Amino acid sequence: SKPGSLYFAESGEASFIDLANALAKRLDMQQIAHLDPELAVQKWGVARALFSFGSNSRVRGVCARRDLGWKPEHDSVQQWVLSEMTTC
Repeated sequence: SKPGSLYFAESGEASFIDLANALAKRLDMQQIAHLDPELAVQKWGVARALFSFGSNSRVRGVCARRDLGWKPEHDSVQQWVLSEMTTC
């Protein structure tokens, strides 16, 4: 690896809604509410509503596995949330 390299860690894919549903279940919360984009912009601003929460980002841990020998400890973030995540 070169100095200043950036590596991603992943153990599969997870959409924001799948992760949100797992968190809601683990934290014994009601179902996740869906907001229209216009209401989300009013609530959180354009950048957060459209480019953070409303984005579709995908990362791969190929280089971390190859260059660093990294391996994920868990099969999926949703499964970790549902079975191992600790709450206060």
